[in-house]
Order: sequence, then structure tokens, then C-alpha cells
Amino acid sequence: MMETHIEDKEDGTYWIRFRPVTHGRYSLSVSVLDRPVRQSPLLVTVSEHNNPVRSYGSRGSDKDQFLQPVAVAIDNQAGLVYVVDTGNSRVKVLTPDLQLVGHIESTGLAGRSCTGVAVSDDGGWLAVVNWRSRTVTRLDREGTTLAAFTHTAFVEPIDLAIDTNYGHILVADNGPSCVFVFDTEGKLLFQVGKKGSQKGCFNLISCVTVGPGGEIVVADSRIQVFSAKGDFLQEVFSEGKGKGRYGGVAVDAEGMIVASRSEKGRNFVQVFRLSDGKLLSTIDSYEAKLKRPSGVAATNDRHLIVVDLGNDCIKKYRYW
Repeated sequence: MMETHIEDKEDGTYWIRFRPVTHGRYSLSVSVLDRPVRQSPLLVTVSEHNNPVRSYGSRGSDKDQFLQPVAVAIDNQAGLVYVVDTGNSRVKVLTPDLQLVGHIESTGLAGRSCTGVAVSDDGGWLAVVNWRSRTVTRLDREGTTLAAFTHTAFVEPIDLAIDTNYGHILVADNGPSCVFVFDTEGKLLFQVGKKGSQKGCFNLISCVTVGPGGEIVVADSRIQVFSAKGDFLQEVFSEGKGKGRYGGVAVDAEGMIVASRSEKGRNFVQVFRLSDGKLLSTIDSYEAKLKRPSGVAATNDRHLIVVDLGNDCIKKYRYW
């Protein structure tokens, strides 16, 4: 027995939803006034694999192609997906169904060196980081530059995140192996972490994101969580003996972490619970193998978009 949810579509049909605890065959019995409906019980086969529901892109420079895409962010208010197409020095703008809307081109994307993108939840703007020019650029949804800043402490800024609640822009930098926290005008407020292998320290950072409560989530070969003020809270995933590396990390509105990982020739996505770090599921993309997955972003309807760097495309999955 497992919990089910029934939704009346008000057209004579119903949606029945349930979440299997493991793969296998399930029997679903449906009754109305203690009388089974026709064809009840229904037999459902649940696969152990999780494959993409949609894919987009191929290698190249045409309008529907990518050249070394690395990062993705979702504007849930506007219904837009932004993908950093690094090798083509542009940001591709898509619908949540991965239909092309257009491209953003900006000086902040020049030099095939943009490696991170983030979206403000309330201001209708996005930010990108360029590791070569060591610059963070704020853009509106049409791609017009609103502001830009750099800092003398920048060495190799590779990713960024926006905390709308606190008005912070977080920049992960692999030079000093830390996360710099700025206000939206580019004033440095504080620093999170330093180089090292201890808890609260980093080696080669790959990504940074922000949780629904302002939690700062940073990934290198492991995932660590800090408070909005930069205090260490927990290690969600320790490196162990896998010697793997995370490519991207995101936290959805319900407090679930989704993170892409490469380890011993395997490429997959993990889903954790932020509150206690429990691993909930793994996406293996069995029929459409990932190759060097990098940035990830979560939608409001429990789907995620993964940048498949090695295959020069993006893939969309249902993760929960």
C-alpha cells in the first residue's frame, strides 16, 4: 500500500498520482462507491531508469546548436530558460519546453569565457560571470547591460548565484577557492570558505547556488551547505572513495538539491533533501547517456534541465 493523490479534472476523468518506492510491477485498484471501475486493477511497470523527457541542441554555431554549453538558469516568473553557450559567446533563451526564443549577446559574454548565469527572482534581471575578464554583468531579459563590476580579489570566478531575499550576488572563485558575497552594486560583504579539504573548505569549486532559506550551497567533489551569513551547516555528500566531481547544483522551492556528477566514467544526477542531506534518487539517463554534465536548474513543476557539455545539448528530466 502507498499514498495516492486523486485529482478530479471535472470532465469525467481523474488523475491518480502515486510515487513508487522502487522499480517493479504495481497493481492499482480503482473503485467508486466500493465498486471497481472497468479494467481495475491496472498494472503499472516502473522502470529503474530515468530518461530525459526532452532534449535540445547539437554541436555547432547555428541557432539551435551549442558549442561547449556550461550553465543554465530558469526565470520561472517569465517562463524562460537561459543557457550559457560559451563557445558561441552567447546566452540561448528558451521556453520551459526547450523551444528557442532567441539569443542574448553582450560584452559580458565575450571571449568564449562566460561560465555562469543566475536569475533574480523578483527584479526581471539576470547576471553572468566571465572568468577571463573577471567581470560580473547584470542584464535585463532582453540582454541590455544594466551594470557590471569586478573586484581585485577575483582570480578565476567561475560561477555565481543570486539571493534575492538578502540582495546578494555570490561568486565562486577557484583562485582563492572561496565564494565571495557582494551586494547588487558590487560591494564585497564577506567571504565563504577557503582552500582545503576540511569541512567548510574547498578544492576546485564547480558551482554555487542558494536555497529557499538563503542557504549557500557549494559543490566541488562534495556538496556543502552554509547559512546565509556564511556559517558552515552540513556536508550533504562527502567525496568518499569515488574521486568524482560535481558539475552543477541547484535547490528547488521545496528544498531538494539536484546535482550533476561525474565519477569513474559514470555521469548522473543526484537528488538530495536539503534539510538532512538524504539521497532521494539518482537519474542515470540510461537511454541518453550524459557526458560531462555541468549546470543544472530546477523548474516549479519538478523538472530539471541539465547542460550536457560533452554532447553539446541540454536535457530535461522529471526528478520527483
